Amino acid sequence: MNLNHQQLLFSLFHDGTLFNISKSGSDYLFSIDIPYLAERLNPDYSFFTLKLSQTQEFFFQQDTSNQVVEDLDELNRMQLEILKTDSTGSKIKVFCTDGPNEHFGFLHIKTEDIQIYDPKNRRLELVEVEQEARNY
Repeated sequence: MNLNHQQLLFSLFHDGTLFNISKSGSDYLFSIDIPYLAERLNPDYSFFTLKLSQTQEFFFQQDTSNQVVEDLDELNRMQLEILKTDSTGSKIKVFCTDGPNEHFGFLHIKTEDIQIYDPKNRRLELVEVEQEARNY
């Protein structure tokens, strides 16, 4: 997935919250809780799952202190909520709020590919998610 599509994907998940972040080798897997969008595919859905393949960067950097968080347990505790997404150079920067601590910062992501899945593990194309978001 090219950088512009990665930026678009995370922009579609505005107001979604990351959870169940895990890593295997250079791949990251996590879910985004975003009921209003997931329910458009199926009323029983409340989240999407993303698989990031061949990931070189995945960390949160607090806006005011520049503190960097890479630890997955800590990232999961932070309940990062997506606010805005930009691309810079060869990566995307997802502006988030760290829910429990009420801090802001950027989730830095540099990855080769992103795959999207529904809660039943059915692979989705970006165009499907985009269409549902635009129709909301």
